Amino acid sequence: MKNLNHIFRKEMRRFFTDKRMLAALFLPGVIIAVFYFLMGNIMTSSAVTSTDVTDSTYVIAYSNNYGSAEKPLLTMAFDTYMQNSDKEKTNKVEYRTFPIAALENEKQKVVEGKYDLIIAFSDDFDTAVQAGKGNHLDLYYNGATRKATHVYQIMGSLVRVTYDNYFVNIDAKGQSIPANLAPKDYMGNQIMGIIFPMVTISLLFSTVVSICPDAVAGEKERGTMAAMLLTPIDRKELAIGKALALLVTSLASGAVSFLGIAISLPKMMSGLSFSLDWWAYVLLGFLVLTTLTLFVGIGLLVSTLTKSSKEATSYLGPMTVVFVALAVLSGTVKTGSIGFAFIPFLNVTSCMGMILQGSISIPFFVITIGMSAVLTAVFMFLSTKLFSSEKIMVK
Repeated sequence: MKNLNHIFRKEMRRFFTDKRMLAALFLPGVIIAVFYFLMGNIMTSSAVTSTDVTDSTYVIAYSNNYGSAEKPLLTMAFDTYMQNSDKEKTNKVEYRTFPIAALENEKQKVVEGKYDLIIAFSDDFDTAVQAGKGNHLDLYYNGATRKATHVYQIMGSLVRVTYDNYFVNIDAKGQSIPANLAPKDYMGNQIMGIIFPMVTISLLFSTVVSICPDAVAGEKERGTMAAMLLTPIDRKELAIGKALALLVTSLASGAVSFLGIAISLPKMMSGLSFSLDWWAYVLLGFLVLTTLTLFVGIGLLVSTLTKSSKEATSYLGPMTVVFVALAVLSGTVKTGSIGFAFIPFLNVTSCMGMILQGSISIPFFVITIGMSAVLTAVFMFLSTKLFSSEKIMVK
């Protein structure tokens, strides 16, 4: 292995003295940061509006301590809205009442989807506000459903035109009471579960597409590989030296990419209703780095099997589409069961989505990392073995 250090340094020098290679290594991290910053600005500055609901029945529950009238003024205003709105022609409304003491149990029905909205009045609310006395009411809905979000927005608007001298979702200490009972923001889950893995994986793989084809196939194409094979250098040393150089440079690229993620992700998530804990960044860091080494293993194997950079790129390029498709699949189909952790590449995109949604299972994560490490070792081993084949190396 006396020539291993020389080969390693030669490859590293090639990577870090070539402006094109440097751009390929570190540009993805910059792009990730810019993309997520822009996404954060869009989500922060844009109001989320509900889509029209048709052929549905709104189930609204309200506490029976509102006053002595047959129905609360607010629900009567909602009935008027339903009758006069062209958008609500195909929709109906059903009301339920409950004692205020049972509010916590009733809120669970919102989470379960049995109610679309709960209105919790303070005692004798209607009488108090008509007398000009301050009072309060609370609205609760499940923001994970379109119908509940829609009716909540309507009811919130009607509160403002129906009553004076009131507080909405404010407790006795003046603190805000969350109206959305959904565990996570629905839009946030979709963005985190689909867009993040899709963009991150495609940009990470673009690094491999940029640097790996030239590692072996490029040298074959230029004729320098044939000349190198005629020297006393052991082919195993040559293969390992190239593999180590690719791994080190890709990990440097991965570190920059993860730095871009760590800097920009809080900005992206500022437009959503949840944040990311420090341990999630640690898990994402491990996942980004091990995934990049796996991609390098694939890239090195393809580069070894092909005879030119162009041919290697033609095989690696379409793989990006496959990885993007897996990211979309993991975000739209439930892939959280432990069996999916054994499916290569799909486990990576699934793992990313689960980490960002706060639902990651440690066994799932460990198996995913282990599978990536095993596959990387297999690809590197195959590439090393292929260096001994005259048919493969001399074309």
